[in-house]
Amino acid sequence: MPVSHGLRDITPVHPIPVAALDNLTMDMKNLVKKIQDLSHLGIEDSKIMLPKICVVGDQSTGKSSLIEGISEIKVPRSEGTCTRCPLEINLSESDDTWKCVIHLSRRYIFDPSKQMKMPKKSEPLGPWVALGGQDDEHFITLDNKQDVKGAILCAQLAILNPSTNSQDFLPGLADMEQPPQVKFSPNAVRLDISGSGLPNLSFYDLPGVISQTEQDTERYLVNLVENLVKDYVSQEHCIVLLTLPMTGDATNSSAARIVRGIKGAKERTLGVLTKPDRHPPDETFDQWHEILDGSKFKLGHGYYVIRNNPNSLVSHTQARKEEEIFFSSSLWTRDLAAFHDRFGTTQLQTALSDLLMRQILGSLPSIIAQIDKKSKAIDEELQTLPNPPTEDVQRILWAKTSDLERKIHELFDGTPGIDNGSSQRKPLQEQWNKIVMDLQTALAKTRPILDVAAQKDNEDLAEVVDSDCEMKIVGVNMSTPKKRKSPASGTSMSEPSTPRRTLYSTSHFEGSKYTRISLQQLTELKIRSNTVGVPNQLDPRAIENLNKRSVEHWGKLMEIFLKATHSLVHGMLIEALEE
Repeated sequence: MPVSHGLRDITPVHPIPVAALDNLTMDMKNLVKKIQDLSHLGIEDSKIMLPKICVVGDQSTGKSSLIEGISEIKVPRSEGTCTRCPLEINLSESDDTWKCVIHLSRRYIFDPSKQMKMPKKSEPLGPWVALGGQDDEHFITLDNKQDVKGAILCAQLAILNPSTNSQDFLPGLADMEQPPQVKFSPNAVRLDISGSGLPNLSFYDLPGVISQTEQDTERYLVNLVENLVKDYVSQEHCIVLLTLPMTGDATNSSAARIVRGIKGAKERTLGVLTKPDRHPPDETFDQWHEILDGSKFKLGHGYYVIRNNPNSLVSHTQARKEEEIFFSSSLWTRDLAAFHDRFGTTQLQTALSDLLMRQILGSLPSIIAQIDKKSKAIDEELQTLPNPPTEDVQRILWAKTSDLERKIHELFDGTPGIDNGSSQRKPLQEQWNKIVMDLQTALAKTRPILDVAAQKDNEDLAEVVDSDCEMKIVGVNMSTPKKRKSPASGTSMSEPSTPRRTLYSTSHFEGSKYTRISLQQLTELKIRSNTVGVPNQLDPRAIENLNKRSVEHWGKLMEIFLKATHSLVHGMLIEALEE
């Protein structure tokens, strides 16, 4: 009786003739290459989603072994940086010698002000903000497979240190012990690998889904990684490669939960069962038999089983020989014989190539239509630009540059223009002087105020406040309040109050307030600071701390001053450019 593997046929929106399909199959390399080129141009957005394969899974589910088996390279397996950013691998068959070109592919910029904060719905990737395009930086080119693993690790460190020059992380220069600036990045390390006998494939290895972190301060990483995986898996043309280890219960997979929670994702998913050689010997294969025949956890493209040697020193060729021997045992050739065409990495490579080709063919009509639509919109925007100058462009550019230089001189120096005889705009220096004077006023008006209740207390505290700690003392008027006159006593109408006069020329420092130091606070300070055995002698550190408290607000005032200066200069320069 034939066994259903849960495969779903992918057919193009517009049927393709058999002859044309055969020609396209023969030219699979060019087909995948074109999609890769479109991706590297940064053409993808919310409307144009290119076909791709994404490998997802929990940590320690055999994802690294799967990647090594498909790509025939060694990747970092240690916990940490290698799991904290995506890895894009593009494979293509070539008659030339083996080559690997590594790029740093950036689609997001890092905002340090949002670091270590839980992501929000409006900001699913937390401190990472979308660029709106793609920036690819060449990192290194390799011609030896043995160098790939170390180079990937260096490239990942470059991605995880967005504020540092990436060239500082080239192999041989990088400090591998230095902790990275960030623990996670949605930007990818891209590998373009070409060589003889390679499958024509393109796929993304996404960070392993985690349910908890070692440090409480890193709990935000759980949601960041999950949101990144959701972003890829939810794309309509994405083929999902879900790894599940045969060492435990398939119901415990967080990655599988994510896939099943996204509408339509399960139908685009192919499951890969890993670590079959580590299956507990005292447990039956009933669960995995039901998964393979589609009775449980059915996926659109069924399941494959692969076995890889965990020893990273074993070559790809040797690992494939060991895998072939493993699946030739009686368990796999007799009990699970109905699924023999789904055992082994080679079978998986062939299936993925076929799936990707059919996905590309099925997506081509919509991709072409969306690109044409986008191209038309760009052409319409270009039509709104003025016609290019017909005169001497060099002379026009020189004249405009000279005019801008003159305007900037007027802003900074107040020099009147030759053509109009006088500058109508107030120079930048005059405006900035007002900000400087306001800063001086704010420094004086925000000094701490000593608030006491009686003049006698002021005299008692004279020994506490020395000449180095300058404070304003606010006394309390102890005179007897005058009796309030009743309306019958002939009081006149009260005079209207005069508007409060501002102390500043600008509004930048209006919200600055002074702090009050109470009598009780100083009394406690005096008691705590008395030097043992020396009457009326205070610890000098108490006075020093009081002095520091008097100026601790200066940093905030200086920040206001710098922002006001930047805003003034920026605004005037923009105005000069727009004139």
